[in-house]
Amino acid sequence: MATTAVLGPDTPVGAAIVRKLRLDGHEVIEASPTGSTVELKAALAGATAVVHAAAPADTEAILDAAAGIGAEQVVLLSCAAVYGAWADNPVPLTEDAILRPNPGIDEVAARAEIERRSHEWAADHPGCRVTILRPCAVVVPGADDWPVADLEGIAGLGSGDGARPVQFLHVEDLAGAVAVALNNKITGARNVAPEGWINEDEARALSGGRIVALPEPVRRAVRRLRLGKTVNRGIDALASHAWVVASDALRADGWAPVYDNREALVATRRPTWWQRLSPTKRQELSMAVVGGAAVIGVVAAVVGLRRRSRRTA
Repeated sequence: MATTAVLGPDTPVGAAIVRKLRLDGHEVIEASPTGSTVELKAALAGATAVVHAAAPADTEAILDAAAGIGAEQVVLLSCAAVYGAWADNPVPLTEDAILRPNPGIDEVAARAEIERRSHEWAADHPGCRVTILRPCAVVVPGADDWPVADLEGIAGLGSGDGARPVQFLHVEDLAGAVAVALNNKITGARNVAPEGWINEDEARALSGGRIVALPEPVRRAVRRLRLGKTVNRGIDALASHAWVVASDALRADGWAPVYDNREALVATRRPTWWQRLSPTKRQELSMAVVGGAAVIGVVAAVVGLRRRSRRTA
């Protein structure tokens, strides 16, 4: 089995990729994305494939290092938001759609630039396959925040009527997509998302949030107060228009996600304080509540008897 270097293994996505590749029998090199090209080449030495799961700013050096070690394949993680969230978007978007990232979101713009640069690099290095994966919003069990790309739509205030289609990808299914890309030696771009989508209201309900539909002017005013600054038009667009994608091409390559949109949200929903208690502690608390209720009942009965005896005296 080939040796694969994963850059950014300390991130939730990178860690999931490392686990999946090792389960599939890959020899994995965990490498930091920082350092000069010379240092990166030393870190990646022996790898036949490179997976870039680190920050977009590190891409140029990573590509140069991949070329320096003679890598046969480079897998880059982009995001579905590079298509942009626009009112005229088809539902769903396919890989042949034009990339129109909304202005004002640096992270998404950087991902789009990675894709542009990778096409140039691939033309100069025909001996290396370049795979671009465009996942929808990725959810991670135990994460502190929702994915930034859809934060305002689900964790906060969404499109207003709750009908906007949204998608969520479990991090383990993204790792599975990376494995398929490597094992099948895929070249080109692939969308990564569960089949279909759910609407905004259902997503918020599944995630444990409240469903609040507000008129657009009110929603914008609340956002300004909440964020303490002028609303970012790019984020506002991502939370207002559909940017769901079809992953038929990746499925044809053999990718089969374990989680659908609903299951991904349920699997990553934080447990309540009661659910986090051990069975023993739950039983103790339940007995304490029952015992407390019994004591209150006895006290109430005694007080009642005393009052009746005073009235008859």
